[in-house]
Amino acid sequence: MVTQLPEQLGDPARGGRIPVDGTYNFRDVAGIPAGDGRIRPGVLYRSDALHELTDAGRDLLRQLRIGTVIDLRTVSERDREPSLLDGLDAVRHHAPIFESTADAVPTGPDLSLTEVYDFIVDERGPQLAHAIGLIAAAGGPAVVHCTAGKDRTGLVIALTLAAVGVTDADIVADYAVTERHLGGEWADRALAGLAADYGMPPTDATRGFLAGSPAALLTHSLERIRDRSGSVRGYLTAHGLGEHEFAALTDHLVTTDPTEGTLR
Repeated sequence: MVTQLPEQLGDPARGGRIPVDGTYNFRDVAGIPAGDGRIRPGVLYRSDALHELTDAGRDLLRQLRIGTVIDLRTVSERDREPSLLDGLDAVRHHAPIFESTADAVPTGPDLSLTEVYDFIVDERGPQLAHAIGLIAAAGGPAVVHCTAGKDRTGLVIALTLAAVGVTDADIVADYAVTERHLGGEWADRALAGLAADYGMPPTDATRGFLAGSPAALLTHSLERIRDRSGSVRGYLTAHGLGEHEFAALTDHLVTTDPTEGTLR
């Protein structure tokens, strides 16, 4: 059954944030053209961390009928800031992309998101494919999240969309919206935390690393995948997904019914 968004949320498409209290970057991937159809509303959400959910936030997740939560954070991130999901009838999957953030986050003054994304693409294919397999198996509304809902979540969502026929231009446009939601209070708080915990000064470079989602970066990652594997499906197949999962993803995510929700 397709989830009906509460009327006060308005149009879930076009990268608009859904105001789940306690999050900054919770949104529906609805309405993006996918082959001959569109991504149906109310089945795939992306978000930043869920450790500050309020009662009102949890109530909205119930209204959205969230039945699957896929947490891409490391064990230490999850344990330090556990998701506040008590009382929700949702299956929780911990599917870390990194064993620890030290695996991929460069240190020193030259912060590089390109290095992080290249590392994920080159070394974390099985983890990406596993997370996408969980989306395929969800059978109902699912939310994928990490800490910011930007890098790990961004790649999982991007490859999921590519696997069901969304164009690179539309995938990148959805990804690029993220910095609009993270660039203010979320980034200010993250920078303050780095200064307090590690003595790192709040620079423009650090802000961009934490909150930026430049279109060229995801374009580069998709090209890197195709250079190595021929296609996104080829990449995911090499890392464990099969035709059953691709068929399930398409059946779950894509609709050709123009009356099924608000489309882009």
